[in-house]
Amino acid sequence: MTVEIGFATTPEDIAACMEVRRQVFVIGQNVDPELDFDGLDDEAIHFIARKDGKVVGTARWIVDGPKVKFGRLSVLDEMRGQGIGTLIFDRMVEEMRTRPDLTYAKLSAQIGPMHVYRDRGFVEIGERYMEAGMEHQDMEQHFD
Repeated sequence: MTVEIGFATTPEDIAACMEVRRQVFVIGQNVDPELDFDGLDDEAIHFIARKDGKVVGTARWIVDGPKVKFGRLSVLDEMRGQGIGTLIFDRMVEEMRTRPDLTYAKLSAQIGPMHVYRDRGFVEIGERYMEAGMEHQDMEQHFD
């Protein structure tokens, strides 16, 4: 398996990321499109995963000073179980570690994949809550 993870830099890359999210969240998890497409994508940094050249996953960052909000990590259904989501997340963390101006990351995790984030040093904060009909938990990590 050849999986490449990088930044979505072209309009075509961004459109492909939005389509992965639509397939995963809107169609697959029945999330209201207005919740997923929240108007913040223009200010986000998007990560894109390709397997053998095909776009199969995505995630985004939203930077606010030294803080980063990780979000919208998604992998197409037919590609799940191959570790692609973990590779995307690892690439995001790796990139953050190269940027001394970024010192804090937060994310809102669906309960199922929380172990991936926990295994990479993220800790749970606050109480669990429902969002888009699914249980979530906020998690954070300090990188300074």
